[in-house]
Amino acid sequence: MMLALCAAVCLPSCSNDDDEVDFSPLNCTVSLNVKVVNADGKNLLDPEVKGNILGETMTVNIDGATTNVATVAPTAVVTPAPAHAFAAQWFGAYVSRTDVEKAGDKIVIGQFDGTGIYTQEMTLTLGGESFVLSYDNNFRSSSNCTREFYLNGQLIEKNLFPLERGCTYTVTLNR
Repeated sequence: MMLALCAAVCLPSCSNDDDEVDFSPLNCTVSLNVKVVNADGKNLLDPEVKGNILGETMTVNIDGATTNVATVAPTAVVTPAPAHAFAAQWFGAYVSRTDVEKAGDKIVIGQFDGTGIYTQEMTLTLGGESFVLSYDNNFRSSSNCTREFYLNGQLIEKNLFPLERGCTYTVTLNR
């Protein structure tokens, strides 16, 4: 009787199918990256660049809610869930550094849930200038997803899931 009970509990949880792929919504999140440069192409998120914007007000307005762009990246807290599933985590908008010893190289806005069919639009205000960032998300299944990214109404990138999860915008401030 114990052997039958043990087999009933243990055997269904085992799988020898190595070809099975776990779909992870972590791959369905969208984050927008924004490089901020002057007319000469210099990084205005670098404190050593003359005319940088780090001491100025930087905001993003999404769905009527305005948030300041943080100059320090938030601490990521990722909690594993069953079957490797992760929901999008909202970290807000912040200056990201590829190396903590170096200057910030981009503003990151996200994460947004990348599933579903919708358009997301936001206004990023930097150094007194505003930029409209938007994307059209067309997620139908894990193998059928496209996203189109726009800057001030102009298409700048189109990508196919799962190759890309976001876009890098480059905005030029008149400095």
